[in-house]
Amino acid sequence: VVARAERRSAAHAANPAHALFRRYAQYDGFMSRAEFERFWRAEQGADAVPARVAAEFAAVATRDTGGGCIDAERFARLLLARSNDVFDADHRGALREAEMHWPLSHYFIESSHNTYLTGDQLTSASSQEMYERVLLMGCRCVELDLHDGPDGRPEIKHGKTLTSRIKLDDALRSIRRTAFVASDWPLVLSLEVHCSVRQQAVLGRALREHLEGALLLPDRTPGAARELPPPSALRGKIIVKAKVPLEAATQVAAEEAVAAAAGAAADA
Repeated sequence: VVARAERRSAAHAANPAHALFRRYAQYDGFMSRAEFERFWRAEQGADAVPARVAAEFAAVATRDTGGGCIDAERFARLLLARSNDVFDADHRGALREAEMHWPLSHYFIESSHNTYLTGDQLTSASSQEMYERVLLMGCRCVELDLHDGPDGRPEIKHGKTLTSRIKLDDALRSIRRTAFVASDWPLVLSLEVHCSVRQQAVLGRALREHLEGALLLPDRTPGAARELPPPSALRGKIIVKAKVPLEAATQVAAEEAVAAAAGAAADA
């Protein structure tokens, strides 16, 4: 019991909310309404505590401590309450059409990291069904970590771990099937590419084959806008965002140099 209490005390000491509590609470263990208002003005930069937050304070305050005091646990709970959410509650549950005409980079996008994993980051199984699951939940950005497959086609896996792997083609079929069931707003595929140049070419063909008309292709015409299009212009479209490691980029440059040298030798 003592060891558990000591661990809890250490966790509280490392908690930013508890550090703030100790800074403004004059009496050990409790913060008054006046001290909370002082915290709010100093840390939130506001002249007064909003009515909704004041109501939350009154709801969680203990009445057996002089009336209207909170301890560190209630202080942390109050900071995390819905009334203190940075997100505007009026916008919850729906997107406003009139606000979807800014460049795509102006928005926070609901994203998934290592989407294909069914559990932990080290030993869990990978499954293409995870793409269907998160897309049906409304996610608009999923991740694919791509590596060379033994059959000449890329596969998806969490590199340098004991997690299992899945085929790129299976994942793309699942993505195409459920991409726009829950939402028709644009979907971003975040690709981390660890493939050789040969399998990068296979990757490009697979994206075109499986995603067909939904795949957004870059506009390379002279004078094309450098700014990203707005979500309102990308409904029903799948956008590929790719990251190629330095070693792969170096390999591409080396192969291009060899090809150029071979061409120069042939001309000579």
